Amino acid sequence: MDDDNAGRTRLRAELERRRRDDERLRSGSRAAAASPVPWPEAGRPGLDVWDDLPGFAFLLADDHSIRGASRRFGERFGDWSGRNCYEVLRHRSEPCVVCPTWRVFETGDPQRWDWTDHDGRSYEVFDYPFGEEDGRPLVLEVGLDVTDRKRLEASLRESEDKYHLALETMGEGVVVLQDARIKFANARAGRMAGYPVDELRTGSIARLIHPDDREPILQRHIERIAGRELPEVYECRLVRKDQTVWWAQVRGARLYWDGRPATLNFITDITALKTAQQTLEATRQEKDAVAREMHHRFQSQIQVISSLLSPQTSPGRDPDGVRAVTKAQSRLATLGLIQDILHRSGSLTHVDLHAFARSLTDELGWRFGAPAAGIDLEVNGPPVYVDPGRATCCGLIVHELVGNALKNAFPQGGPGLISVGASLESDGAVQLTVTDNGVGLPPGWDASPPSSLGQALVRRLVEDRLGGRLVVASESGARFTITFRP
Repeated sequence: MDDDNAGRTRLRAELERRRRDDERLRSGSRAAAASPVPWPEAGRPGLDVWDDLPGFAFLLADDHSIRGASRRFGERFGDWSGRNCYEVLRHRSEPCVVCPTWRVFETGDPQRWDWTDHDGRSYEVFDYPFGEEDGRPLVLEVGLDVTDRKRLEASLRESEDKYHLALETMGEGVVVLQDARIKFANARAGRMAGYPVDELRTGSIARLIHPDDREPILQRHIERIAGRELPEVYECRLVRKDQTVWWAQVRGARLYWDGRPATLNFITDITALKTAQQTLEATRQEKDAVAREMHHRFQSQIQVISSLLSPQTSPGRDPDGVRAVTKAQSRLATLGLIQDILHRSGSLTHVDLHAFARSLTDELGWRFGAPAAGIDLEVNGPPVYVDPGRATCCGLIVHELVGNALKNAFPQGGPGLISVGASLESDGAVQLTVTDNGVGLPPGWDASPPSSLGQALVRRLVEDRLGGRLVVASESGARFTITFRP
């Protein structure tokens, strides 16, 4: 009995040390192993795959709105539909001043942090980038309920009796390992593994580890016993008594048990989370395959149409007709280029207009012979996000205006400059500009009514497709300003 009391006293001291270490570690960001998964266009999968987690899960947009939640989230925090995260979780009327979740939107890096809700329950929170929906980036937040673990630590400071009660009733499995053998396991660990506790406490840990994970996990145990610095949290596959495989998250620490080094391990079943990740990865791969096929078919159709027009440019044809067909082929090639740039961007919901315009003007400059003519092309402005349809319209407009400037603005050749700019105005409108420092527009020139097919195309794209307006000025060159709502 004295030896048992001494062992429990050492365990209590080690847990207290671990609590202090946890407080130190929580001051920094710990990245979770998760990849951004673009949101599928065809329907939203439910969050019921996370319902078995000992906590909650929900999807958060960058306007603070909750876009989906697991059943346990609703049971714990009430109706979330149409509400913001700070209203549901914090009972606040405005966003929190400091929000760890917001760092995912800012940096794209997963976050891990601890949180206590208004009822005093404690959670270990993981935030993952989750792709987009309706052009807005999403974050998946998963909160594992670690209230029992916190209560255990408090109980250890109060009394041995409370320690035993908390240890046996907490929601996580607790296992003490020494020489790769189980020296102690609580009732929860027994239920997780499918063994009676007495049987679990008499065997080796090796039989509980999946064969593919067995060697690295046992090596980790040996190194932790030896006092080497290792990551505190890791994931592995375990095997129940009935041979079913399940995923566990393990938080390990070194302690002394009966006067010898051992490891204390808190175990959480994360099988539901792993299943959800696999489902999302399969959805992402399917979406990528569909996008590649659509892109391939579109490019093939562009090539077929351009080939059908080619006989119309043969010698002997009407020169005006040949020029019209050649311009049509140029527009088709630009449309194909635009779709190729959009495909490489990797997003089906939003496009950075600044980066898109830079890639497009680089290609157009070489196609129209700008470097040889001594004409520079530049793109200015901050990132501005629009949907792919509007980006396509902007690309066709840039093609017409840049091509027209290269043809007419510098009759004597360079040096010259053509600038493309994109910015977001204070009222939320997008402003696209194409300017040059050439000879300017002819006196009395007016884009309305349009005097050429190119001018007509630009005006129709601006007014009919973008629902915007076009303003033309000729001061030290030509300036075209297009304003529209994103």
